[in-house]
Amino acid sequence: MNITKETLDLKFLYPEPLIRDHSFLGEGSELANWQNKYYKEEQVASDFIEVCSTNDFIYLIVSIFKENFPYYMRFCTCFAAKIYSKGKIDSTESTSEFYRMDLVYHKISYHVEMETLADGFEEEKSFEKELLLEFNYTISTIPIEQALEGLKYEKSVNEGIVNYEVENTPIQSICVEGNSLTLITNPAMWVKYI
Repeated sequence: MNITKETLDLKFLYPEPLIRDHSFLGEGSELANWQNKYYKEEQVASDFIEVCSTNDFIYLIVSIFKENFPYYMRFCTCFAAKIYSKGKIDSTESTSEFYRMDLVYHKISYHVEMETLADGFEEEKSFEKELLLEFNYTISTIPIEQALEGLKYEKSVNEGIVNYEVENTPIQSICVEGNSLTLITNPAMWVKYI
């Protein structure tokens, strides 16, 4: 089967939340099974992301946040790993050699906070707060609008800068300026997976 941006199976990014007993420390088979359930789908998506067109890549990045926050660890291992450099990897940004030849710069800002649960254990709340991608040429807004299809959003253009304000989704806004795309997430839509 020929994989396209429309047929790529992304369900591994939105697993059924695993409600754990935090008094049990350690991995356990339940957690390991949950983490490995979509290994094959993740590998197929990872391979596709490395070689797909710039427009398909932009479409997928926007689509990922269209309806739900992805589980951030799976987003990191599949999508962000293909953005990171082949050599030295920085956890938030890189300007060296990329897997994708159309990228010249990227930065992913994460929101991380620790919350104390009723049982006294601490839990991490982590999600992508902002994604900045810079390409080696001016990018099109067509894949963004294709990915946003069906959502309520307002588009504004001012001096060549295109802004999308999106309602009731994990995407708060998207800004396109020449060769750069900035996606800002809506923290109110965060989903707890584990």
